[in-house]
Amino acid sequence: MSENKSTVLVEAKELVQPRLKLTYPDVHIPLNRRVQKNINRDIHNVLTGMLRADQYPNAEDKEFGGGYEVKANESQVLSLVFELYYYADGTAHGMVTYRSRTYNTQTGHAYTLAELFRRGSDWQKRLNKEIKRQFKKRDIPQTAPFETVIESTDYFVTPQDLVIYFQLYEYTPYAYGVPEFAIPMASLQDIANPSGPLARIGT
Repeated sequence: MSENKSTVLVEAKELVQPRLKLTYPDVHIPLNRRVQKNINRDIHNVLTGMLRADQYPNAEDKEFGGGYEVKANESQVLSLVFELYYYADGTAHGMVTYRSRTYNTQTGHAYTLAELFRRGSDWQKRLNKEIKRQFKKRDIPQTAPFETVIESTDYFVTPQDLVIYFQLYEYTPYAYGVPEFAIPMASLQDIANPSGPLARIGT
């Protein structure tokens, strides 16, 4: 497989507006402009949704910033994490939100967590067991009990791992930060969708 087919170019761009400074990814796929357009449109929609959820531009007492990180870019898989933070007047600390997308760079499809696995597999049971094990082993403080992952649970992939993460205050106190649970792809190959990211990268 040639490198130009397995990876895509991701260029950092900056959006500067009143009370907002945001660095975001601009994806380039010269041989497939349609997919390029669809991925960049989806990225725009994700970021717009994050800003609206945090009340930008209406919240005039908040200063916003953000960026992104490329977690995987190989084997026709692009996994991105978006960060948005703000500081409000009179508050003790800022707030941060993370969202992520994992794309098939041949089709532009963004995979849900459920789509990483074979239909009918016990993927939820497997992930739940591992996340609960890590909560206990790592002695992570909890403000609410973790029960289960769902189709829309936040995740990203790296070349080695599937990483599940949760937002501030979702299960842990603010001081702990955003908890991440890395699960080796090799341990999930028996239930991985054979055409999905776990099988593409993890083998």
